[in-house]
Amino acid sequence: MGLTEEPDTRKPRGNEELYRLLAEHSTDMISKHAPDGVYTYASPACRTLLGYAPEELVGRDAYELFHPEDCEEIRRIHTAILEHPDTYTVAYRIRRKDGSYTWFETTSRTVREPGTGEVLEIITVSRDITERKKVEAKLREAEARYRTLIEQIPAVTYIDALDDVNSAIYISPQAESMLGTAPEEWLADPEFFVKLLHADDRESVLAEHACANKTGTPLKLEYRLTTREGRVVWVRDESVVVRDEEGKPRFRQGVLLDISDRREAEERVHFQAHLLEQVQAAVIATDMQGRVTHWNEHAEKLYGWTCEEAMGRLIADLTVEPDKGGVAEEIMQTLREGETWEGEFVVRRKDGTTFPAQVTDSLIRDSEGRAAGIVGVSTDITERRRTEEELRESEERFRAFFETAAVGAALADPTTGRFLQVNENLRRFLGYGRDELLGMTISDVTHSDDRAHGLEGLERLLRGEIREYAAEKRYVRKDGRTVWGQLAVSLVRDARGRVLHTVAITQDITERKRLEESLREIRNAERRRIARDLHDVVLQDLAGALQGLQATRMELESSGRGIDLEQEIVALRGAVGSLRNAIYDLRLEKDQPFVKSVESLVELNRQLTPERDIRLSVCDGFPPELPGAADVELLRVLQEALVNARRHSDARRVDVVLSVAPREVQVEVADDGVGFDPASVREGVGLSGVRERVATLDGRLELESAPGGGTSVRVCVPYAASR
Repeated sequence: MGLTEEPDTRKPRGNEELYRLLAEHSTDMISKHAPDGVYTYASPACRTLLGYAPEELVGRDAYELFHPEDCEEIRRIHTAILEHPDTYTVAYRIRRKDGSYTWFETTSRTVREPGTGEVLEIITVSRDITERKKVEAKLREAEARYRTLIEQIPAVTYIDALDDVNSAIYISPQAESMLGTAPEEWLADPEFFVKLLHADDRESVLAEHACANKTGTPLKLEYRLTTREGRVVWVRDESVVVRDEEGKPRFRQGVLLDISDRREAEERVHFQAHLLEQVQAAVIATDMQGRVTHWNEHAEKLYGWTCEEAMGRLIADLTVEPDKGGVAEEIMQTLREGETWEGEFVVRRKDGTTFPAQVTDSLIRDSEGRAAGIVGVSTDITERRRTEEELRESEERFRAFFETAAVGAALADPTTGRFLQVNENLRRFLGYGRDELLGMTISDVTHSDDRAHGLEGLERLLRGEIREYAAEKRYVRKDGRTVWGQLAVSLVRDARGRVLHTVAITQDITERKRLEESLREIRNAERRRIARDLHDVVLQDLAGALQGLQATRMELESSGRGIDLEQEIVALRGAVGSLRNAIYDLRLEKDQPFVKSVESLVELNRQLTPERDIRLSVCDGFPPELPGAADVELLRVLQEALVNARRHSDARRVDVVLSVAPREVQVEVADDGVGFDPASVREGVGLSGVRERVATLDGRLELESAPGGGTSVRVCVPYAASR
């Protein structure tokens, strides 16, 4: 843009001279190419943008400078330019003289033979859009961090427009698992939240919401929701008001956390993605008095004035608001002093609307170095400003959500495990201050027995085998106490897929674990008492009765008064065997190492079926003891397999094999019995129970059998599942 005195009519110049001056003084790079892409002209701006002198580019194939990943798209546009007489714009990376790459946005059009339409040359205008690309990348990274954190929170996330309690504009997918309703159903019905509220809580909750929305204060409530099926869910409602840079409230963001049973949400929120429209640019030239001498097609699109309407008119009348005349004159004065002006300026369209523009104004000098006019390059930065605002809002949402999350949250370096950011809930859970935790690693606060499992999960994340992993693990607080946490970990990557950091969400389950352990101790004590009573009283009585019955039969036979008691003796012997088996099952617990327990189990089954050859084989390297619940569950699986072999296989031999494979232990029971066709047999309670036990250990069950070919039951359990 520019305004100055009348042109010197004593030395008129043709359009060719004007175009040369425009090209040589434009901050954009203007170039000409042969139809095959070879440079035939490059404007001086190539020195600033690419580091090359114009003569270094002339005669050179432009494809030598393009980034290899962008060549295919450029060739497609190149082909289209040659085929159709249109204007094309493409963004790509181009190599500077120093070897680095910068982002260009290039607009191209062809010059054709009037008669034949043959392409004579291609004219291009290129500008550096590297800064715009950086803003876009930052926005994507911020959105990735926000989406990843949201997806790990085991709660329903909501965004409220602050109009009233029924003005929800976003509901996360966790509503499906927690309340049995789809988010779309909630958003479609303005009264849906009111209908969910329990009758006894409705009045007070609505009043609290209305007051918090009016005052803009944080909200923290506990109340009941009633699902369509009549199920009552207690929730903790925590939210904050997010404000803009001027402190004005924008929206309320919060979470509904299920506090009925602290269950983790099963679905992850998928949040909105933001698209940036391509920035438009205009090249406008004026004489020193400010009358338009050149108005390109982009200027027509950007300002709404056609070239015919704009030519010869004062630029200020076309693009400057009346109250901005003083600023425009200051810009003109800067240009008259020989300096370039660059900055942001609010400009006006033909229809009276305005938009912010990035403007660069420079003097046009003639061949003798005298000021001949002004060239201005203006770019609509409305989308850039909107993107920057969205970036600020996104970062603010992330900070607000991170600090107000109802669970512990942390960002950590995936390589070293060092904490990068921690919220207040995690600090309270571990008993450390912020600065203390930021100087520590995740391993520093993890119980020594659980570190290996966590490292294995992180390695699988980094290899891309899984998107996230969850586990129950023990932490060691600053005061030395051990606490339990439900952990969910995922990775955040940048736009190019590079790992930035991990996001770890931790929910305190210490109280739940304490209750589970108490219940387990009570259950085990009751099992031992029942086993003891059965063994000391019932089994002894039955065994005595069996011995007495056998003695009676022998006395009767010796006296010649034979009575057939064989059926009763067989039945009583079977009852004694079944009772002994039940007592052993009740006593299954961690009283002795796993291998010793298996030996006892095999010996018991030998006693129950002396006619059958039952063998135990323990391969080298098999651990004598399995930590956690894996040993008891595997013993029960073995017991079920041996019972099935004893009752149904009609086998002469049964082999029990304990072996080790990479990353897992294997337990197998194989017999040489009658076998069966697995496809034709309905799965019974016993096999269903085995599958459930194996599933709790994250293992797999392999069942092989064929009529007349025996049966093999093999269970494979990962080491990690038993730690």
